[in-house]
Amino acid sequence: MAGYMEEMTEKVKMRNEDTFGGSFPVRVYKVSTGWCQETHSHEYMQIWYVVSGSCTHIVEGAEYPLRAKNIFVIPPFVEHGLKDERDNFTIICCEFPAELITGDNLFVLAGRGLLRYSCIESFAAVLSRTRPCHTPGELSRVMLEQLLDEMLAEYDRRAEYYEIILKADVLKLLTLLARDYSEAMADGGAIVRSYSAYIDKAVAFIEENFRDKLHIEDAAKAASMSVSYFSYFFRERTGRSFREYVSQRRIEAAKVILLQGGTAAEAAAGAGFPDTAYFNRVFKKTQGVTPSAFRRINGTKPETILKE
Repeated sequence: MAGYMEEMTEKVKMRNEDTFGGSFPVRVYKVSTGWCQETHSHEYMQIWYVVSGSCTHIVEGAEYPLRAKNIFVIPPFVEHGLKDERDNFTIICCEFPAELITGDNLFVLAGRGLLRYSCIESFAAVLSRTRPCHTPGELSRVMLEQLLDEMLAEYDRRAEYYEIILKADVLKLLTLLARDYSEAMADGGAIVRSYSAYIDKAVAFIEENFRDKLHIEDAAKAASMSVSYFSYFFRERTGRSFREYVSQRRIEAAKVILLQGGTAAEAAAGAGFPDTAYFNRVFKKTQGVTPSAFRRINGTKPETILKE
């Protein structure tokens, strides 16, 4: 954990003390066409809501179109930037350090649902829990827009005790997001389905290249997604991690070679395993028998593998 934090801290260009100074650590503001950012990262969280228009958000090297009514949560330490070549746009931004929430005992007692959506359960897990842009349901959208407008007005006025109101509003904002996201997931995984086409592109890429040396970055690029987003949605879509999926695909290819009379070395090489010894270990662990035993038991039944 310490090593991870040190590595992430080195990448940060915008720190809490520089952004908030001695002020209350919540900022709410609007940005519009012409306001762009080079790729950067920061210690605090950002929540963006696209009021109108569209633009392109770059996250970890992958580009995501943002359109009206999209909401985007940017956790700490994530490299991102903004381009506006698509259309005129207006975005409401809310930003605050995670400690504003995680340091609140009441928030901890409230449960882990909010933490799961807003990506502040722990910095070590932040990337794996990041969700890409989300379009809230109609009722949630109306409530979010009203809340964000109220937060903008409160932040601009900064009347006495505005800090208490803004902190309460941040908690309410996260609660609305958490509820909306949970409802979308309960509805047959609507968010996951919206990214199915991208994951299908990655699956096709794996099918074409599994015999070669494959990295998750290659598959994420084929899906036009960042690695962290791809990892999450790939598992949701396939039920396996990228590594597990590729390994199983190679095992299936190796079975075909074995059933055609090939040796373990031929099966390993033909299916994309780096060496025979590693192939033997993986095959025995996943299939319960050695490659030679599998060939001996099933060699006369090629239809066995075709039905798996």
